[in-house]
Amino acid sequence: MNRIEREEKDSKEYYLQYYSDNGLVELSRENVAKVEAMIHFNSSYSGEFKKKCEELSDVLLEKKKIKKEEYKELIMSTVIAIDNENSTHLNSDKVGRSEITERLLSLSKSEMLRCLKNPKETNYRLFYMLEKDTSKNRNNPSFASKFCHYMCFYMFRGNKEQDNFSIYDSVVRNALPAYAKYYGIEINKKELTDYLYYQTKIDAIIKKSGAKISRNGFDHLIWYTCKGKNKEINI
Repeated sequence: MNRIEREEKDSKEYYLQYYSDNGLVELSRENVAKVEAMIHFNSSYSGEFKKKCEELSDVLLEKKKIKKEEYKELIMSTVIAIDNENSTHLNSDKVGRSEITERLLSLSKSEMLRCLKNPKETNYRLFYMLEKDTSKNRNNPSFASKFCHYMCFYMFRGNKEQDNFSIYDSVVRNALPAYAKYYGIEINKKELTDYLYYQTKIDAIIKKSGAKISRNGFDHLIWYTCKGKNKEINI
């Protein structure tokens, strides 16, 4: 056995575990940990959007005070950074970034904070405000979920609110019916286009699995292992 073969053999110790009877990646803390490590060391992810989310978090939490024009610029730069980092193509209609920025500015800082911290209490107001069609008839559920998710992720570290929002993603959405079927959970595929229904089904799958993983961990695990598959997974 040469060095390459030995390295390939050793690598199997770190392979993700799959349910043996259907090819679905197993929902487990160990699998999530492995994927988190791989994502952490992926050089294609920059730190710019993290920096912007943290800066905006400090302003919303009143840890830092800035002038009105600086706040407007921070909102816009945060929108752009999240859009660029996550390839949500917000400005493919030429107006998305500016209109989303204006929607965010229409909320007071305290109300935006309340929407992020208490999504159920506010009926997911912030998500649905950001998702709705622009003046060019383009809706943006992916961006809306990622803005809410990453703001919570960096603002509420160490608290349950850090995991308030699932990321809405077509890769994960296409995998949900297979996991729902595996765990005996009823699911309406057409209704998965509604964010709240989508997140409710993710919660049900996580609970039924007994894996005790976060929404964030679920998203990363499913996205990382299914991102090359553009169609619905069947079992």
